[in-house]
This record gives sequence, C-alpha cells and structure tokens, in this order.
Amino acid sequence: MNIRRVDRMRPLLQITCGMNAMAQPRVPSGRAHVRPRAMRRCHDPIVGFGRVRLIRASRRTVPDRLHPLRQAIGNPSMRTRRALAITGLGILIVAAGGLVYAMIDPALLLNLLAPRSGIVVQKSVPYAAGGRRTLDIYSPADATNAPVVVFFYGGSWQRGQKETFRFVAATLASRGVVAAVPDYTLYPDGKFPTFLEDGAAAVAWAKANAARFGGDARRVVLMGHSAGAHIAAMLALDARWLGSHGLDPRKDVAGLVGLAGPYDFLPIKDPVIKVIFASDEPEKTQPITFVAGGEAPTFLGFAPDDVTVRPGNSERLAAKLKAHGASVALTSYPRTNHVSILGAISPLLSFLAPVTADVSAFIASTAPSAR
Repeated sequence: MNIRRVDRMRPLLQITCGMNAMAQPRVPSGRAHVRPRAMRRCHDPIVGFGRVRLIRASRRTVPDRLHPLRQAIGNPSMRTRRALAITGLGILIVAAGGLVYAMIDPALLLNLLAPRSGIVVQKSVPYAAGGRRTLDIYSPADATNAPVVVFFYGGSWQRGQKETFRFVAATLASRGVVAAVPDYTLYPDGKFPTFLEDGAAAVAWAKANAARFGGDARRVVLMGHSAGAHIAAMLALDARWLGSHGLDPRKDVAGLVGLAGPYDFLPIKDPVIKVIFASDEPEKTQPITFVAGGEAPTFLGFAPDDVTVRPGNSERLAAKLKAHGASVALTSYPRTNHVSILGAISPLLSFLAPVTADVSAFIASTAPSAR
C-alpha cells in the first residue's frame, strides 16, 4: 500500500503539517525514497512542508509524476502552499470510527472544501454500455432550465477519473450550472477516436436527460482541461462525432470552454501520444482543422508560460475561429501554469486567477442553441 491508496475504512494515517518543517530539504521530484522508521516527509507540491506518520505503509512513496495532483493543481507558489497549509490544518475526516487528517492528497483537500450546500450529486450514472462510460452529475437543488456543462478532464488521454474533479463540478453547480463529469476510455484500452466516441455519447446523454436535473437541453456547453479540452473542442468542431447521435454541434452546442488545451499540436513528438493518435490523416485529429464557420461561442483560457501545452494552441484556434466569424474570448492567466489554471476554479485557489468568474460569466452569456 502506498500513500495514495489508503484503506479508507481504517484509520491508518495521522498527519501534522507545520511551517517549521519547511526548512528541511526536499527529495528530488519523481524519485522514490525511503525514510527510516515510520516517519516520512510528505513531498507533495502543496503539502510538502508537512509530516506524514504512517501506521502501516510501504517503504516507497509515490513518484511525483504519478501523483494525481500533478494532473489537477500543479506546482504552486510558496504563497499558495502557505495558504493551503493554514487552511488545511484544521480539516478532519471521521472514517471508520477514527480521525484522519485530510492532507494526504491535495486534490482530496480541494474536493473536501468544494461547495456542498444546495447541490444534488448523482454518481456513476451510465451514459453508454460497458467500460468506464459513467458520469457524475452535480446540479443545484432548485435548478430550472439551468445551463448544462459537460466537463472533460485531462491526463494525456491516459489517466484520470471523474471523482478527482468534484471541485470543478461542485463550483459550477454552486453558480447555477448543472455539471456532468464523464469518465471515458483511456489508453491503452483505447486510442483515437475511442475517447471522442465516448465523449459524444456522454454529450448526447446529457442533452437528452438535461430536464431530469433541472437543465436546459438547449444550453449545453462543452468544457475541458488539457486533453479534455481537446475532446471538448473536437466534439464542438468536428461534426462526425455528435452526428453519430443525430446531433449537429453547430445547432446543438451552446458554447465551448477550453483551458490549456491542445488544438493544433502537429507534428507529434511524444512516442506514446504518437501511438494514441496514429492516423493516415493526422490533420483530422486536430480541432483547428474543422473550423469552417458557424461555430458556437468559445472561451479559451491559457497560461502564458505553459510548457506542457504551448499557448500557441489557444492563440491559433482563437485566430481561426475569429477569421470565420465566431465569437471568441481568449484569456491569459499569468499567475497559473498548465494545471493550476484548473486548480484556480477551486474557491481555495481562486486568488491565483479569476477562472471561475470568467467561465461562469461566459456560460451565463451563451444563448440557447438552435435545438
């Protein structure tokens, strides 16, 4: 068992985080390491200045590159770390009759602090048969004809799970939005276009069932971060995928929100991504290829110093959309990086950038689609 995979039914962990530990040296990122006895430092980018006392644990910690927070929050500034430490010191979870401090996984921390009041959650609702094809739905308790957002998370088309992004959906729901977060087939179980087929099925399901959750089927907005932004953009721009469900993105999608998304990333250099997108027509794997006019209003947010997905992806897509007459908001968030641009949606990290306010205003401004 490692730090991430805690048996939640047994109180195995006791964590104390203190500022006095900040002066102690860090272990290089991504390196498995061993601490004597049962006391080890927590080298997470958010709570790296805390201590973790393991009652039972393996001798190896999770390499940084595998930590789920690397996909959800990023490597924040010292100011951010201090804020999270101070906020997190008093957070307790009652589990199996014992108390566990919730500082193991900072994504868990963001989810624990996500809005809850007045939000109805339905988990693991199937949107298609088999595999990972379920979604979680977060809706305002009093929702009536509310906009509907289908949010696709990132993870290089290889990893991720809907539960990690509760903070995104709950924050949107607290602002009057019905938010659906689908899981989808990941590599190596599937390659392009399997995740687009799953995504299209999720959107079709959300549109058909919007009224059940207080949503307006004519106000469906597609949203994604990183690889999820690629999926959202492909569904909004390439008519093939929603077309297989009798939908037309230019008539059935009210808006598109992309955060730090890859929309124009040829040639592909990463060997795994090459396999995922292997195609005789590589240009048809790129959202920018399908801009032709009549697209839904679009909001594109990016971090100017993003080295994972270059800002040019957003800039080029915005330019082409504008050239074809689309309404586009292109917004730079200088204090964020590739993943903290999404983390800033959490009320806990909203001081990094006004992502929530900007996205919420955009969603509210979208007019109902043609059908």
